[in-house]
Amino acid sequence: MKRKRVIAGILLAGILAVTLTGCKNTGSSKHVAIEVADDTGSRISNGSVRNMAVDSQQQAKMVLKGRMISPQGKAISGSVSSLMELAFGYK
Repeated sequence: MKRKRVIAGILLAGILAVTLTGCKNTGSSKHVAIEVADDTGSRISNGSVRNMAVDSQQQAKMVLKGRMISPQGKAISGSVSSLMELAFGYK
């Protein structure tokens, strides 16, 4: 099941830069990872920065999708837990 989250910021006109870090599985399951992608399906890697324009309504929106993957295969059952940090910077 894929989950979507909408991240919104309210600012004046300009560019909102968002740096994403985290998404490491800290649960008991082994050989699994959390993959994060934008609304076009492009993967967002750890430490990447996305720039978003602030619209006339003073909003900037980013749609994120997350899913569990097993890059090497051989996933072992257990819990999957992750924390993602978003750092916002206004340009």
